[in-house]
Amino acid sequence: MRVTRRPTGPAGHRRRALGKALAVAVGFLLLAVGVAAQRSLGGSVDLWGSVGLAVDHRRLDDVSSQTAATLAGHLEGHLARGPWQVALTAEPRLPLTGAGTPVEPFSLGLIEGYLAFRAPLGDLQVGRILLPLETARLTQPYTITPRDEHGRRPGVDGARADLYRAGDRLQLALVQRGDGWAPVAGWRRSFSGWELTAHGVLEGGRLVAGLGGSGLVGSVVVYGEGWVVPGEARPRAAVGATGYAGDLLWTGEVARAPFLPDQPPEPLAALQLAYAPTLGLSISLDGAATLEETPQTQWGLTTTYELVPGTSDVEVSLGRISLARGATWLVRTALRYYL
Repeated sequence: MRVTRRPTGPAGHRRRALGKALAVAVGFLLLAVGVAAQRSLGGSVDLWGSVGLAVDHRRLDDVSSQTAATLAGHLEGHLARGPWQVALTAEPRLPLTGAGTPVEPFSLGLIEGYLAFRAPLGDLQVGRILLPLETARLTQPYTITPRDEHGRRPGVDGARADLYRAGDRLQLALVQRGDGWAPVAGWRRSFSGWELTAHGVLEGGRLVAGLGGSGLVGSVVVYGEGWVVPGEARPRAAVGATGYAGDLLWTGEVARAPFLPDQPPEPLAALQLAYAPTLGLSISLDGAATLEETPQTQWGLTTTYELVPGTSDVEVSLGRISLARGATWLVRTALRYYL
């Protein structure tokens, strides 16, 4: 996949300013229409989210270390009246202190913010929209909505129309990609416990095409996808499965995909295990490695315990990522309160 650089000239500044203005406008619209819907229009308003304090400690090859505290949130708002809907999702971050690293500025983390019109045969969304194209669970052979450096996955700015008929869904979109706009088309077909998808993205006059599918084989869900990207000699792909072994939920994949969003695709394998030994306690283990002579690897072990069910929890995690430039250990402790 070609990496699209963020525009830095006057046009780039104008586009970023337009995106921020759109986020602010949708936010104010959400609040204004929400109050009106509650008081006089008879519409429905749903607001929920969480706020948490996280302390991260990073250590690079036993040479240097960094510790930082961050206040982070996840906020969602949806309001609807008749066929109209406004949605806003943000994951703001406010770094508080940092030892060994400069404190980053506040970031809004707008994930989605759109105005939608819903009809029996289809939906229309305009604003910042979610547009996932992948079938894989643990890897991303190709995506137009990669995760940022904080693990957030913002949507794209543009418009999206979904048309439904029986077990089919036709999706058409026009989204901003770098300095221009890219048409996106998708088709999904559901039948007898299986689902097939096809997508096409026209970037810079060249077509990126992908096929995917998933379905049940006994009690196991199997899935896969493949992509043809112009300029790459070999296709990108992922094949995986997920199921239960007793109370243990497992997911495994092999893929030809980027190990990190800014890297070229390469063969890799990924595994995820999740287990809840008792009520309110969950444990998960994630790992991935490239299949090469000197592999890049990453793994993480996370334990979450509910302090007050449905109200607050504490999370402790330990992880390591090993790249060609070095290895980094990460220890995180987070306390979250759900609104």
